[in-house]
Amino acid sequence: MDESANTSGGKRRNGPGMFDGLLIGLAVILARIGIAGVFFRSAQTKIDGPELLWGITFPTSITESTFALFTDEYQVPSIDPVIAAYLVTAAELILPILLILGLFTRFSALALLFMVAVIQFSVYPNLWIDHAVWATALIVLLARGAGPISFDAAWASERRRPKYSKKFKPGDPI
Repeated sequence: MDESANTSGGKRRNGPGMFDGLLIGLAVILARIGIAGVFFRSAQTKIDGPELLWGITFPTSITESTFALFTDEYQVPSIDPVIAAYLVTAAELILPILLILGLFTRFSALALLFMVAVIQFSVYPNLWIDHAVWATALIVLLARGAGPISFDAAWASERRRPKYSKKFKPGDPI
């Protein structure tokens, strides 16, 4: 069989090229930002406090309407509505920030994916299209991690750097 039939210009391509890597990196960053925005905006509707930059509210308390929603509408199974309101609001505030930073990305994505599953099966089963989009972004983050522009990548790079067992002092022979 002629090898050039499967190649471009006679050169064989092994693995993803630079363009593929850029697209994957862009997809991961957009997944982080997009899904973080969904959950962070949801948390902003559940809290009271002073307004910071760009209309972001600094949380000082949870609104009474949030407790009412968890009591009447959301009804998370097996959890007291007040505890669920605090847990979900905290998760919706903290996990998106971790995603934006690219810090503990896979953990954050897994926790949010669990929340999506609870929302889908216990709260709003008719919104499966939205939940499928959210789950897709979170699964990409679980599979690929935070990508190259993240604290996770910097931490992994630092951990891969060689460590030397002997400390050298000036004047020591090499």
